[in-house]
Amino acid sequence: MQDAIVRDIKLLMIDEFELESMEEIPDDARMGSLGQWDSLAHVRLLIAIQEKYLIEFSPEEIALTLSFNSLVMTILQKLAGQSETSMPHMETASDVWKTLISSMWKEDNLRADDTIYIHSRVQAVLEVINGNIADAIEYLRFGEGGNRTLVLPAFPFTSATYNDYITAKARFCVSSTPAATGLLPEMILKENDIRRSAHPILSECAIGPKADWITRDAHLDPHPFHPGSTYARLLELDAAMIGLGVDVNTNAIIHMVDDKLQSLYPFGLYVQEPLEFEIELPEGMIIRKGYLAYSPDMVKRIKPRNLRPFFKDCPDILKEIEIEGVWFYRLRIGPFLSRCEEIARQHLAAGNLPPWFQ
Repeated sequence: MQDAIVRDIKLLMIDEFELESMEEIPDDARMGSLGQWDSLAHVRLLIAIQEKYLIEFSPEEIALTLSFNSLVMTILQKLAGQSETSMPHMETASDVWKTLISSMWKEDNLRADDTIYIHSRVQAVLEVINGNIADAIEYLRFGEGGNRTLVLPAFPFTSATYNDYITAKARFCVSSTPAATGLLPEMILKENDIRRSAHPILSECAIGPKADWITRDAHLDPHPFHPGSTYARLLELDAAMIGLGVDVNTNAIIHMVDDKLQSLYPFGLYVQEPLEFEIELPEGMIIRKGYLAYSPDMVKRIKPRNLRPFFKDCPDILKEIEIEGVWFYRLRIGPFLSRCEEIARQHLAAGNLPPWFQ
C-alpha cells in the first residue's frame, strides 16, 4: 500500500508542480527543496490528495505534511484510521516561537485579548525556523495567558490571478472556495470554530472570541471599507498585524489610506462599476451582489516596503526583523494608518504620489 501511495503522490506532484517525471522528486524532498513546491502549490496538492483519497486533513495534520515522507505517512495513518484529528491544547509554545514573537512585540504591548491579522509565507518561515508552524499559531492565540482573535486573508486569488478572477466572477462559496493566500489560511479554515467573511473579493477568515463580529457583515455593502467591513472592525479594535516570512510589502491594510485620499490620485483606485458576484452562504442560500474591486493598474503599482525609511525610528508602530534573508514584521494598525496618511498628504501636497506608489 505504501508503494502505491508513494507513486500516486508523486504523480499528483507532477501535475500540481508542473514537473516532468517522478525522478525529479526524491523521497527526502520537502516544501522549499523543489523550486515549484511553495505554500500555494502545497495547498493545491493537499486538495488533490483529499479528493483522490476522500479524506480531510485537520489543521494539525496539515502542519505534518510539509515533507514527502511525512506526507505519505500521514496519508497511511489516516487511511488506517490511526491519525490524530485533534491536538491537546498547548500551554506553552516551543521556545523558538516564543522568542521570535516576543522580540517582535518588544516595543509594543501584546495584549491578552488582542486581535492579530496575519500575513504569512510558510515555506520561507520554515527555511529559518525549526519548529511546527501550528505552534506559532497556538502561541499567538493563547501564549502568555491570552485568548486572542486571529484574522487571515482568505482571498480566492493571488496577485498574479487577480485580474482573471474579477473578470470571470465565478461563484464564491464561503464554505468551500479555497483560499489562494497560502498554507496557513488553509490550515485555519479547517478549524471547527472558524468564521469566514462572505465578501467574494476580500474574504477573510478569523478564529477566536471576536471572529464572528469581525467577519459577519463584510459582504453587506459594495464598498470594501464600509463600517461593517473586516478592515473597519480591525481598526476599531486597535488590532495588530504580523508578517511571518514576509516583509511589510505584504500588507492588506494600506488601501484604507488610498481609499480616503483617492480623489487626490491621478489614477482610479477601483474599477469603474461594481462587479456582480454570486455568493453561496454557509447555510446554502445564494445571493447576488455588486462589489467595488481594486483596479488591476493600482494593484500593480503598490509597493508598501517603500515606507521603511519613514518608520525606521518608530519601532512601536512598525518593526521588521530579518533572519537569514527571511522577513518578519509587526505593526499596530491604527498608528500605522495615521502615520501613512500623514506621509501621503505631505507627498501629494508636493505634487508626488505617496511613497508606496513610487
